[in-house]
Amino acid sequence: MHALVQLATREWLGANSRLEQWRREFTVLMAREFPSGGRRLRHHDFDHELARASVTSGRAAMSRG
Repeated sequence: MHALVQLATREWLGANSRLEQWRREFTVLMAREFPSGGRRLRHHDFDHELARASVTSGRAAMSRG
């Protein structure tokens, strides 16, 4: 997602008191998509490109604002 779209969305969510709600929802979705369940993931357990893109986007989403 383009950085300007991320910024506008984050500002809108903050202005409407929904930013923390969506941060929690994001955390739940990421945990569901990349569960560890206390075990080590094997190399073939998930799509590495999807994981890399998701973690990069996630870091950006969680660190701003």
